[in-house]
Amino acid sequence: KRPRGAPTLSLAQLRELFSREEETLAVWRDRALAETAVESEISFEVGEAEARSRLEFDAERRAELERATAAEDTEVLSKDLPKILSCRRGESKQEQSIVDELMAESRANLAEEGTLEAEQAARNECADRLFKEAEAWREKSLPLRDECLAEDALAHAVYAEIGRAGHLADELRGRIRRETLHEEHHASAHESLGHIQVRLKKQHEEMLVEHDHSHKYNASQTRSVEAAARLENEELRRSLELAEERLQAKAHEAKWWQASAAQLARQLEEARSHRD
Repeated sequence: KRPRGAPTLSLAQLRELFSREEETLAVWRDRALAETAVESEISFEVGEAEARSRLEFDAERRAELERATAAEDTEVLSKDLPKILSCRRGESKQEQSIVDELMAESRANLAEEGTLEAEQAARNECADRLFKEAEAWREKSLPLRDECLAEDALAHAVYAEIGRAGHLADELRGRIRRETLHEEHHASAHESLGHIQVRLKKQHEEMLVEHDHSHKYNASQTRSVEAAARLENEELRRSLELAEERLQAKAHEAKWWQASAAQLARQLEEARSHRD
């Protein structure tokens, strides 16, 4: 049973309500797009930090290989140096200079190894710093990703709610359009009935004039015509009453649909207030 006495909303108020809902949806959509852009930027920066970390790791591996090669060369030179000295002990100063050069080269290799170790330590420190920076960016991006997912789910829920409200609004618009056409048709029928009544009244007056002129001759015919006219007027009156009753029923039904739209608007407002 449809409620009686419920508050109603006009078509303009319904349009204004749905316009506000569409503006709210646009705001939520812009906010979700902004959050997505921030997440993309953070993901890009995290990717760059990881790429720098991989480059530093590759450089560290190359430095380790160079240090291992230098250590092997130094070890081989250290093992071969006593043999060379024992074999060349009695040789000339030129050979001694060669030994000095070899020793200098060994010391240079040792110094270069120390330099490589210092560079490797610096690279390790830079890699650790980049790794910590990447971890910090990743931890910073996790809440934003969760928030974006929550905002996206909320936006989907709002889209669904707005879709249902729009579908109901379309039904209400169709119902109001049909009621308007019905009212116009009823007004046209009422106007036609008025014209018929005027014409019948005029005919009745003409018949009364004719009855006055020829009362004796057309007494029986005049009574039958008057009875038929009264019957037709009664039928027209009953048709008009039935049409008015149907129109009132349609008007009550339209009020009920408007009350349903108002209730839906309140529910949407409550959902938005809870969401905020």
